[in-house]
Amino acid sequence: MRIRFTALLTPLILLGMLGFATAVRAELPIVTGKEWMASDNDTKLAFLLGLATMIKVEQNLLGDPPPPGTRSFAPALAKGLAGMSLTEVMQRIDSIYADHPGRRKESVIGVIWRDIAIPRLEAEK
Repeated sequence: MRIRFTALLTPLILLGMLGFATAVRAELPIVTGKEWMASDNDTKLAFLLGLATMIKVEQNLLGDPPPPGTRSFAPALAKGLAGMSLTEVMQRIDSIYADHPGRRKESVIGVIWRDIAIPRLEAEK
């Protein structure tokens, strides 16, 4: 009885992929300034659209404002970015990373929070 090489190889490949998929699911990727600055504008806007969608979904699930005792930064982030277009947010992030190349290891969401949302929230007070 002859067993084909591909018949043996296929299960090994599937097992390897399953192991890789498990490892990938365990850690969510964080987009940093390095990836941001290497991306084109369409990719950057898609990232921001995904973030905006996540915030909107959370607002719809929790309510706006969320119930007392709810821990989430999404409402504050939404308020801190209110009135800005995705293009404006993208341009601000671009400027921050361009002006401070040493910060390109920082996450994009951290830059949005610390450098855009918080200053705008504090200005409202």
